[in-house]
Amino acid sequence: MRAMVGVCAVTLVAGFFLLLPMSAIAATTCTWTDVGMVRKLNNDCTTDETLGIPDGYTFDGNGFQITALDPAGGHFVGAVLVNEGAVANVIDVLITAELTANVCDGGADRLRGIMFEGASGSIAHSTIVNINQGASGCQEGNAIEVRNAPFDGTGTNLQTVEIAHV
Repeated sequence: MRAMVGVCAVTLVAGFFLLLPMSAIAATTCTWTDVGMVRKLNNDCTTDETLGIPDGYTFDGNGFQITALDPAGGHFVGAVLVNEGAVANVIDVLITAELTANVCDGGADRLRGIMFEGASGSIAHSTIVNINQGASGCQEGNAIEVRNAPFDGTGTNLQTVEIAHV
């Protein structure tokens, strides 16, 4: 579990006070237990950053919920869960978001519940809801996105992902 850390400095420059903003690291209440190649979620939790699935691991939500939140002074970007290698699996998790920032992102920062990029694996018995920027009206947010570059059809590294019972 990570704690929020902040630093604030006050400097006198030519008779003016200069306040430097607080810098913070990501905050998540998500904890899990690794048993072999299975990462099992311990409880319902919140996160303001992407959670990675190590190469070859299965992320077992254990029936619990992960809720994405905007970080202090910013907004949630990217996927809630993402592969960190060539193989990943996700089972039995509910992923949702409670985001309020009025911002639209593109590219790698687009919202996603689960993102597999260049990875084979499976996603099963999981529910992904409310992956959007709240009331912003932004047309952003995919429940599941699976990608494999290059996108022009010339790639030779074929990946397969089975999505079932979601």
